[in-house]
Amino acid sequence: MKGGDQMDNETREMFNTLFEMIKDMQNDMKDMQNDMKDMQNKVDGLSSEVHDLRGLIENETNKNIKIIAEAHELQVDKLNDIQKTVENVRARQNLTEIRLNIIEADIKMLKRA
Repeated sequence: MKGGDQMDNETREMFNTLFEMIKDMQNDMKDMQNDMKDMQNKVDGLSSEVHDLRGLIENETNKNIKIIAEAHELQVDKLNDIQKTVENVRARQNLTEIRLNIIEADIKMLKRA
């Protein structure tokens, strides 16, 4: 029976070793699960921060675009005013040239007379 007892002891030792290995693996898996939960929490936090930053950037960008658009509109209005002024000056210049031509023609007629 000694041979049988020795085998039982060896079998028990192997099972104990396997049991310890399985326990260690379970502990490692629990540690990994905790690490994964921590990583997920960090990712969730980063995702929230990115979302907040995106909103902030969009708000600032929209605000700046609005400022640029308003400034552009003012510049367009000024350009339109300048174009109207130039058109008025050209119209007056044309009238002045016509009047000058009439006066020159009158002077020539007076010189002939």
